[in-house]
Amino acid sequence: MKETIREVAQEAVMQERLGFNLLNTKSMALLKLEDKKYVQIDFKRLLYIEAFDKLSLLNFEDGTCITCRSPLYKVQNMLPSGFERVHRAYIVNINHINYVDVNSKSVCLKNDFSLSFGLSYKESIQKYFVNLHENLI
Repeated sequence: MKETIREVAQEAVMQERLGFNLLNTKSMALLKLEDKKYVQIDFKRLLYIEAFDKLSLLNFEDGTCITCRSPLYKVQNMLPSGFERVHRAYIVNINHINYVDVNSKSVCLKNDFSLSFGLSYKESIQKYFVNLHENLI
């Protein structure tokens, strides 16, 4: 059942009181910007999220970037499945990963943009690709 705009807005106000700036509604979200404006986020189009100071930068497949006033760990808690932390500064949409180069410690996205991954995240990245490979066989 689809939520009405009013229900989503009410939930956004409740989330704001709890300190969140991202309201998750499965495949879409409302993101609070400055001036108490909200913008709709389509998770399918979201390539990766980058930490920048205490902000999070949401980068989309069309090249747009939206700044979220929440730190990366808060945004990560609100994301649906399909997003993987690959570095302390990056979360990627696993549906947009083209390949992982273990030698250069980088994740290449479908737009040929490359992000480095941290060694502590190497195992979780490899698990994802092993599971994907086993499901394809």
